[in-house]
Amino acid sequence: MRNHFAMFAVTLSTLAFAACASADCSALRCDNVYIEQLYVDSGDLGGGDIWVRTSGAETALSCTANGGVLLKLSASSTYRKDVYALLMMAFSADKPVSIRVMPGTDCPIAYVTVDR
Repeated sequence: MRNHFAMFAVTLSTLAFAACASADCSALRCDNVYIEQLYVDSGDLGGGDIWVRTSGAETALSCTANGGVLLKLSASSTYRKDVYALLMMAFSADKPVSIRVMPGTDCPIAYVTVDR
């Protein structure tokens, strides 16, 4: 009986962890995703934007990601340097992030969160 209870507890905790750790994109959010690529436009060839590719399925978002996979951090964003610093930290530390985007072309990034 004890073994069955222990097995049930382990299975339940594993399922709970898996549910909390699910990563994907839908509507206007990519939750618990990893930064796969940071592409920084110097401004010489374009507008100086920063492009972000995640481990999530950007095609599931309610906006149009550039090339189907890149989210845009606009050069004109007020807190661009702060958001970029957070993205770089998450990329370097291999930490998952949640990204909220706005509707429209290129899926402009509204904000990014990192949890402990």
